Amino acid sequence: MITGKPEFARLFSCHPFHIDCYSERGRTNRTAAENMTSTNALNKNAEPMSVRIDTSVVRSLAVLAVINSHLELYYPRSEAAIGGLIGLSLFFMASGIGLNASRRSRTMSFFPWYWRRIVRIHPSVWMSAILVELILLSEWQTWRPWNYVDNLLYPLSGYQFLNKLFAYYVPLYFYVRWNSKRKHAWGILAVVLACIVTAAPDMVRLWNSNAPLATGQLNLPFLWAIFFLTMVLGVWISETNWFQRSTNLLVLAAAMVTCGTVYLALKYVMAKYGLWTWAFLLLYTTGILTSLLMLRLFADPKVVSFCQKSNRLVRAATIGLGTVSLEVYLVHTRICEQQIGNALMFPLNVLVFGLVSIALSLVVYWLAEQVRTRLNTIGKRTG
Repeated sequence: MITGKPEFARLFSCHPFHIDCYSERGRTNRTAAENMTSTNALNKNAEPMSVRIDTSVVRSLAVLAVINSHLELYYPRSEAAIGGLIGLSLFFMASGIGLNASRRSRTMSFFPWYWRRIVRIHPSVWMSAILVELILLSEWQTWRPWNYVDNLLYPLSGYQFLNKLFAYYVPLYFYVRWNSKRKHAWGILAVVLACIVTAAPDMVRLWNSNAPLATGQLNLPFLWAIFFLTMVLGVWISETNWFQRSTNLLVLAAAMVTCGTVYLALKYVMAKYGLWTWAFLLLYTTGILTSLLMLRLFADPKVVSFCQKSNRLVRAATIGLGTVSLEVYLVHTRICEQQIGNALMFPLNVLVFGLVSIALSLVVYWLAEQVRTRLNTIGKRTG
């Protein structure tokens, strides 16, 4: 049984939902990083050091955006259910940051490294499937052997984020270890070109179409390429000094709002009226740029420090929600499919949905922590 305050930095390091909670271990890591940075300054061939970035507030916003995008049936107007692109982009960027923040990504061999990713994520997947789907929703009555493989191991087809994440880990393991001054220039350029090439068939198809744009119906190679780009951007961000520069937060917020407004306007005219749907690459570009600005604003040390020092309600809605963002993401997906609380009048239906999702997520998180701890103990004994 876990006692005392959970060491979130240990549990979520290199996890797609990475957090630096400024624990004693976190301070030790930062001191070591500073010493290595001074040493690397004398070594031109040294690998670039990653920057410690607390993405807990960003992850809370990401999961809220993803949840909101799934509530078409809960709102009086389905157009209010937006934010999926921004939420997923923030998740993948945070994943890239967390992945690159660990020196283990550069020192461990592939299979032990990949196994660590599984140990950090799958306990939450297992507990969510067992508690929500098999027990509460009685899915055991209809699940076939393939459903168990899909929902407990892979491809996790019901979870767009995790389905792609485990595949992205393979090339990113080698990308992080690639020691080159121009690796990000070449890497980002290659993925951008892949996005353009894979978008071409849909651009041609939509050129003479007046049908409203449904982004979920775009071809899969494009969707895989565009979200891989956001994760590569996260790796790049963790190796830049963007978060170390002094930035005017008001100017940053204004830029984020402006870019977000353009994104929402494009989203509305494309999805509602079917205008300029062939230019969906512009929609994705503004969405990803908005996500980058949100990441920079809400992962700023001043903003994170403000949230940490605020009252319990603010901490729970930011730092706390970010900590259990994986579990909330897993649970809400299944709860939303059952339309729990939707019989109530708006906004009570959304409130009930949110409370049920969070309550179940906390239970799933606690159970997953027990499994994680035991798996880590077994790994230490056998390792």
